[in-house]
Amino acid sequence: MAAGVSITAEEVCKCAITSWYKDFRDVTITSKFIPLTDAFTKYLLGDGGDVGLVLPKECSLANVIGDSDSTDSSVSWDDDDDDGIEPPSFPNTVEAIMMAITELGGAVFPKLNWSSPRDATWVAIGNTLRCTCPSDVILLLKSSDFVMHDLSRVGEYCGLDQTLVPPGGFSLCLRRWVPINPSGEFRCFVKDSQLIGVSQRDTSGCYPHLLSIKDQLMTEVVHFFSSNLLKKFLVKSFVFDVYRRGQADYQLIDINPFGDMTDPLLFSWSELCKLSLDQELPIVRLVEHAFHTIQPSDLIGCRLPKECSQLVNGDDDYVEKFVELCKSARDDIIAQHEKIDNTTPNNTTADTQ
Repeated sequence: MAAGVSITAEEVCKCAITSWYKDFRDVTITSKFIPLTDAFTKYLLGDGGDVGLVLPKECSLANVIGDSDSTDSSVSWDDDDDDGIEPPSFPNTVEAIMMAITELGGAVFPKLNWSSPRDATWVAIGNTLRCTCPSDVILLLKSSDFVMHDLSRVGEYCGLDQTLVPPGGFSLCLRRWVPINPSGEFRCFVKDSQLIGVSQRDTSGCYPHLLSIKDQLMTEVVHFFSSNLLKKFLVKSFVFDVYRRGQADYQLIDINPFGDMTDPLLFSWSELCKLSLDQELPIVRLVEHAFHTIQPSDLIGCRLPKECSQLVNGDDDYVEKFVELCKSARDDIIAQHEKIDNTTPNNTTADTQ
């Protein structure tokens, strides 16, 4: 935890979208909520055993393919490839997801109480969080470490050694799909009911047009905060994300705890904690020069297989296991070739004798 920052379980729970959505529905994206059953939660966590990525049987092949135009007939979808694994069944959850997608216009953005599966876009068709069927949604949820964190480790930030379950339990939130230009997203930091900092949300991009309206952005964000959040969200310190759709036209995207659970982006938590509350206006921080302030995407590590990250990061235990695995595979291949050589009949003909 950053020095001087403490987060209570109550504050974390109030930042869950299931807690704040009703009060801010007029200034945020239209959403539907589906309570998660214990069985479905255990399925997402893999508590039923290490069976890999197996979608519920209600998710048909047509759902998996979604909007893909692929006609590659070389891909095998035979049942023989599943090693006899029986797909789980969640008819009520799958039906509820399908109904919500339809009611929200045919495309949605999924998240749980706190996090979205944005670390799992690599597994989705088109590398996007845009979902048009239950299979799209469940595939992202099942593939996401962020989702696993929501379900099992959020309590760590509050000093708890157990899972933090929000009021009403875990829920799947499906939000109407809205195309968002990353240059219009901003993260805003509130300490003791005062807006102290605003950061460009996409730290991997430099958007020169923002520099010319920096003061205007500050004024607009302060107005949005004062008009919509200051006296309505009853937590003294928190972080909120907004999207600028146009001049003085903002939409609330998310609310997060003020602390290590949330990425400070172009700030640091130690810096934010030291900012004086005497300042009248917040500090607005943008990526101003691509060649020295631009930061790599925080999701870059999610695009590699876990094993590659372990090797690159020099995980000694894993490197040793990987070397042993390679040696074992080499020995197996040599043994197979020797077996073939010993069992191959002599086909030499009389003409060559």
